[in-house]
Parts: sequence; structure tokens; C-alpha cells
Amino acid sequence: MARAFGDNGKLDDTYIKDILSPYESDHSALSDAAKLRESRFTCAKAILVYGFAYSGRDLEPILHALEVLARDAGQLGDRTSTEFDGLVHPVHAKGLVAAWQVL
Repeated sequence: MARAFGDNGKLDDTYIKDILSPYESDHSALSDAAKLRESRFTCAKAILVYGFAYSGRDLEPILHALEVLARDAGQLGDRTSTEFDGLVHPVHAKGLVAAWQVL
């Protein structure tokens, strides 16, 4: 989950690690892709990120960085994504869901 602000609207300055950390103990999207790539699963594998968009905190740079880092470590498919909005939460009203196949 990419969420720059808590439910109270206070900035969480560590939220990017949930997506980009290379350390397995952080359980990030990047480390999840690496674990899936190394797994013995024979089925299709994918990572999914959902995140919220805010004025001045676009998700695109984070997702692009994830793609660059994950592709550097191995094969990653193209991004499939969809946006959502109209949520009633006062802080988290819109965002997107994105997924990539881990090849």
C-alpha cells in the first residue's frame, strides 16, 4: 500500500519503503517481487500495489521507481492499472491499483 498520509492526515515520511525497500524484512512490493521470482511456484505470479493520490504527492514516480528497480533485478511484465475516486474518506479519496506479472 502506498499511503503518504495516515488517517489523521499527518505525513508518513516512511511510506515509500513499503514499495521500494530491497530488504525482505520490510515486506515491500520490491522484496515481494524478488521472493516470487525466486519461488518454486509454477503458476503465474504478480505483485499488486494500491495507493492513494494527493495534491503534490503523485504516485507515478514511486511506481516508475519500482519498475526500474524490479526490472534491474529480473523480469517484470508491463503495468496494468486503474484509477479510483469518490471514496468518502476525508484523507484517502482517490488513487489507483497497479499490478505487474513477475516473469
